[in-house]
Amino acid sequence: MQTINSPQGRWSVSVCSCSQDTIHLVYGNVTIHIAVEDLRDLGMAMQRIAEGLELQLSRDDGNGRKKEFLQ
Repeated sequence: MQTINSPQGRWSVSVCSCSQDTIHLVYGNVTIHIAVEDLRDLGMAMQRIAEGLELQLSRDDGNGRKKEFLQ
């Protein structure tokens, strides 16, 4: 079973051993089963949210300083 882990160790994604049509998304101590057919749309939605947050955080914070990007 292929598993992808985050560099910081906070999350992992793997094909579910209980069913080949779902994946496991593990974040902390929570496991979410996601249907493979929903995976691409969910990933794209999460990417749009992350990009919007990065844009928002990169704007001036009102004190002449730039806010940091999300890591």
